[in-house]
Amino acid sequence: MGIVERGLVPRPVATIAAQARRWSLWALPLGRACCAGELEAALRSPRVDATRVGVTTVDDPAAANVLIVGGPLLAGDQRWVSEALDALAHPRYVMAVGACALSGGPFRTDLGGWCGPVDASAGVPVDVYVPGCPPRPEAILDGIERLRARIAEEAIDERWGRAAVRVPRSSGGTPPPAAPAAPLHRGVERVVERLAWSQVGPVLCRLDEAGTIARSVAFARAFETLVAHAPPPSIERARDLLVDLAVLRHVTGWFVRLARLLGLDVVEASSWRARETVLDAFEHLTGARIHVDAVRPGHADLDLSPAANAAVGKAAGEAWAWTQSLDRLLFGVGVVEAELRGLASVDHDAAVAFGLSGPNGRASASEAVAVDGIAATHTAGDAWARAWVRAQDARSACQAVLAWSQAPPTGGDLTGTPLGYPRAGIADAHVAHPEGDLLCTLVSNGRERPWRVRVNGPGMAARSISAHVIAREDLDGSGRDLAQLSFAVDPAGTDR
Repeated sequence: MGIVERGLVPRPVATIAAQARRWSLWALPLGRACCAGELEAALRSPRVDATRVGVTTVDDPAAANVLIVGGPLLAGDQRWVSEALDALAHPRYVMAVGACALSGGPFRTDLGGWCGPVDASAGVPVDVYVPGCPPRPEAILDGIERLRARIAEEAIDERWGRAAVRVPRSSGGTPPPAAPAAPLHRGVERVVERLAWSQVGPVLCRLDEAGTIARSVAFARAFETLVAHAPPPSIERARDLLVDLAVLRHVTGWFVRLARLLGLDVVEASSWRARETVLDAFEHLTGARIHVDAVRPGHADLDLSPAANAAVGKAAGEAWAWTQSLDRLLFGVGVVEAELRGLASVDHDAAVAFGLSGPNGRASASEAVAVDGIAATHTAGDAWARAWVRAQDARSACQAVLAWSQAPPTGGDLTGTPLGYPRAGIADAHVAHPEGDLLCTLVSNGRERPWRVRVNGPGMAARSISAHVIAREDLDGSGRDLAQLSFAVDPAGTDR
């Protein structure tokens, strides 16, 4: 038995070791759903940047000593968490981030597929909990600071002894298989079908980071069809503003992931800056960064103060400057173009067969078209074309957001009237999701809760074509994840 296990470490040595460990945290993040974007923003965004307090992000569990779990865990993730925890270097620490990791989340259903919260009962001893849905990057950084303070104060022999004890696994036996995406999608709809009409919108908007606004708008418009209510043009204009901001938020996050996979640090940093400015505009307008619950049937709940309007204008300007930088840093570089040209190509017939829409579909279009005077369609059908089309989407959204900031409506223009229960019937609404087309279908039996709710987004088609393309592509031993490089819609995913 060594001197550490026997508690014979001299106090000066223990103090120095604690300070060294405090400033040398090697974090292995596991982010899912909406927590993934905020977790990555805390660890990598230049505005927060946890590296300034000694946190380094790694991909190998054997090189990490901190496991950060954020968001809902699928059944297959439980096995991964257990294996990663066993591989972590000692002394090891665990952080649980977000409401799903703390309590299991709001989307638990009787269809299975979700794990419980990350805690000792699941075989994971958690050192720091960070609440929120999702927590802000600053809150995650505060959780890291609390972990660092705990490391500085703890006795190394006690921590070493605890870390050396193998944690019993509650699952036991053969780990459960990963649940397919489609039942989870229907499972969330099963949840909202148990709720009152007034509760459906706030739950649907939390399904994915990319389509939070699109889902809210689709639900509101379908509900308004059921009650035969036509909102004034000012409310529709406010909803369009939120959709355009959601496009900017999503596309900037998409290029963050693409730049990281390509090793383009400058593009990643500029994309983070644009994304954070757009999130600031969301927060000024609605009070929320990610799950913007500002669209309700009959009205739009926005702050129209001068400060909020200034934040919208700043977001439009920053995002426009970012799109210009993409031309110089990404599309104007021959090495990058050579990396993406011909990668994961999808021709027009395959795109139609798999139901691709949005930027993925337009990148494989049969002919090029222009939207609002901007060439918005490319026909190559490869990874370069998909990135190029998304950049054009960002340009169009910038123009619309800037037009709003120059002529915003007055406060009374967005005031709506309360809407009662819908009559019995069926209605649907089709809206533009940042990744394609989204359809929301509502079926009412005239009571206080919906009889059926169906939301069909673009994520399923993108995942289906990803598997098809990967099966056809030769990776040439590079180990690149073509699904991430070519079709990953967001760090948070969609249609989970």
